Amino acid sequence: YRVNLGRILAASGHFADAIPQFEQAVQLAGGHDALLFDMLAGAYAGTGQFREAAAAGRLALEAAMRQSNSPLVDALKARIADYESRALQQQRH
Repeated sequence: YRVNLGRILAASGHFADAIPQFEQAVQLAGGHDALLFDMLAGAYAGTGQFREAAAAGRLALEAAMRQSNSPLVDALKARIADYESRALQQQRH
């Protein structure tokens, strides 16, 4: 249920509240679910925590590669690049 609650919170713009829900969902899934890491990364990004978003995105990428999920791998690479770019922009300001 944590992932569902996290999705509802994130969809309504409550990213900070969604983060602990996604973190718990990741732990409950044993850290092997690429989509859960991706949702966590998105919630971090929604709160402006782009370093954390990139880190969660990289964990999602590793899991997607293990799952041989090529479409998700490609999408994650693009999202990670965006998170890293935004993190650098934050650092400069």
